[in-house]
Amino acid sequence: MKTLSIVLFSFGSIICCLNMYLSYVGPYLFFLLKGPDKELRMGSGIPMLGSVAIIIALLCWRTTTWVWAGIFMLLIDTLGPLWLAATILDEKMRGKNSRDNRQL
Repeated sequence: MKTLSIVLFSFGSIICCLNMYLSYVGPYLFFLLKGPDKELRMGSGIPMLGSVAIIIALLCWRTTTWVWAGIFMLLIDTLGPLWLAATILDEKMRGKNSRDNRQL
């Protein structure tokens, strides 16, 4: 179980870091290197896969260090369930009218 947990946690961490890079670090570096005139094509990464792998790894082998590292990874995974829930909650709190006004 320990080996499976380590493999799943490592895989999930790589996917979570890739998602964060594609969401925040990559566009910032593109802006710095290419300038604001160039258009960036956004890549989306792999949704939910990293978070699910980390959750399964934590269920297989729980130690305090792994749990805190897992929580950190779940928080930085921009395509995971926590960010999905935050996005849905944000849309509900703002209401439909503010969403329609942003598209104008």
